[in-house]
Amino acid sequence: MRPCADRSFIMHEYDNSGFTLAELLVSMMIGLLILFAVYETFTVQNRSLKTLELKAATVQNARVGLDFIVRELRMAGYNPTDTINSCQGTDTATNTPCVGITSIAGDSISFTADLNGNGDLTPDSTNPDENIAYNVYSSGGIMYLGRTSNGSLQPVVMNITGLSFNYYDGSNQATTNLALIRKVNGSITATTPLPVGNRYYQTITFSSDIVPKCLVY
Repeated sequence: MRPCADRSFIMHEYDNSGFTLAELLVSMMIGLLILFAVYETFTVQNRSLKTLELKAATVQNARVGLDFIVRELRMAGYNPTDTINSCQGTDTATNTPCVGITSIAGDSISFTADLNGNGDLTPDSTNPDENIAYNVYSSGGIMYLGRTSNGSLQPVVMNITGLSFNYYDGSNQATTNLALIRKVNGSITATTPLPVGNRYYQTITFSSDIVPKCLVY
C-alpha cells in the first residue's frame, strides 16, 4: 500500500503578479470620468439654485416697490376736514398747498393726503408721510426706487430699473389734468443684480391699476 501524502506539504501556485499598468490606467480613467460627471451635476444644480435665488429676489423687489406705491397712492386726496383745496392744474398743481395728486410725469408722481386730519399739509414732523413722491434714481451705480416724504429721499428697494405711470379720468381716458385724474396705472421693473447663468440680466415687471378712493367724487 502506498503511504498517504502529507497534505501539509502540498504546494500550490498562486498568481502574485497583481494589476498591470494598463489595468490601473483604465481604472483611474473610469474613476476620473465618474468624478467629472458628479462635479458637472453639482455645478449645474448650484447654478440653477443661484438663478432661482436671483429671480426670487428680483420678483420680491418689484412686488415690494409696487406695494408701497399702491398703498400710499390710494390715500391721495384724503381730506377729512374738507378744509384743504383739491389740486388743480396740468402736470403740476398751481394752487399748492393742495390735497390730491400734486405732480405727474411718465416716470414719477407726487401726492398729498391729510392723514392725521389736522387740516394742514405742511411738510414737517407734525405731518409725517403726508407729502409723498416716488421716482427712480441712481446711487453708487445702483438703481433704486426712491420715496420722498416731506422732502427727505429714502431708498425703498434696489435694482429697480423702470417706473412708469399713466393717468386716466372717470371715463378711462388719458389725462394730465390733475383735477380729473381718477385712476393711475403704475408699472415697476426690477432687474437681476447679476447675469442669470452668467449670460444675461433678467427683468421682471409688475403693474397695477390704482384708484385713489378719495379722488372719486
